[in-house]
Amino acid sequence: MLFLISVITFGCLGTQNVLAATSEAQPAVTYNIVPELSNDQIDKKVGYFDLKVTPNQKLQAKFRINNNDTKTHTYTVMVNRASTGTNGVIVYNEHNVKADSSLKYDIEKLVTYPKSVTVDAKSSKEVVI
Repeated sequence: MLFLISVITFGCLGTQNVLAATSEAQPAVTYNIVPELSNDQIDKKVGYFDLKVTPNQKLQAKFRINNNDTKTHTYTVMVNRASTGTNGVIVYNEHNVKADSSLKYDIEKLVTYPKSVTVDAKSSKEVVI
């Protein structure tokens, strides 16, 4: 259970806005996501959820979406279980990947959360899972 909860990352692996160089002009990234780490967090120096929980314990994981743009935006929220990519690296951004038969606890089925969140311009909103 600890491992499954610790893979709730939601893009919370950092709070730095990142842009990739391309030949075409791309819109700037105007938001960031910040985890709100609880007392159950094992290492508070990391930017992702690594939670110590006991069997049957329920807790809320929270993060904040900061909209730095001058316009209101609606963001899609997804919880993904970790999987192995084609190059053998753990990936967290693939949704509805077929679960391995050895999986005991499916994080995608264990949690409830809003499927979308609207954040006003130049403001932020807390999201609770």
